[in-house]
Amino acid sequence: NCYALLEYVSVSAAKRGVHKVFINLSVNSAMIDVARRVGFASYNTYFIYKFGGGPIPKPMAVPAQYEIRSLSKGEELSLYTLYNASAPLAVRNAEGLTFEEWQDRAGCCSWFEHRMEFVIHRQDILEGYLRVSTSGRTGCFEIIFRQIEGVGLEWLVNHALTCLGGKTQIFGIVSVGQWQLRGMLENSQFDQVAKFETMLKENVIRVKEPRFMPMRA
Repeated sequence: NCYALLEYVSVSAAKRGVHKVFINLSVNSAMIDVARRVGFASYNTYFIYKFGGGPIPKPMAVPAQYEIRSLSKGEELSLYTLYNASAPLAVRNAEGLTFEEWQDRAGCCSWFEHRMEFVIHRQDILEGYLRVSTSGRTGCFEIIFRQIEGVGLEWLVNHALTCLGGKTQIFGIVSVGQWQLRGMLENSQFDQVAKFETMLKENVIRVKEPRFMPMRA
């Protein structure tokens, strides 16, 4: 039944012109083998960390070299540049080699409906992005960063926790390649509670007219 369901989703998506279908599965899920038989392939791993539930740390002062502000409209291209500088090649190949692909993927990967978005600059250079999402009494945060030092990451996590103050459950979502952030959370008040495989199936769709496609390595 699971095989038939995933096959139906893939075929239906292809008929609608959907080029890529994504799925997140727990690493312990038996569905991973089923998804692979349908044609899905793993390309990234995410770790879910849960805040220990103690008191929220006091707000930290913004480090002198950084500046944080809310994301403004029209900054998508800057975020795309940051994404390309921070994401591993395998992830970029899967999610967004072109700006349009990245926009499509970014629009469907939010964990919760309500969110706040921040950008972090150092000397007018975009170095990081923070998304804080909430749903009811639960909240989570995600960080994308290029070259943010340890104290900067600690401050960013502190800022996320401050934004989520009052929530009964707080989670941090961290990609496998973000080893600095993972190490920092594991050495603080966070516990790893889940691990997910992100999988992709690329559909073959009929193109009505010739168009350029990015060359893959």
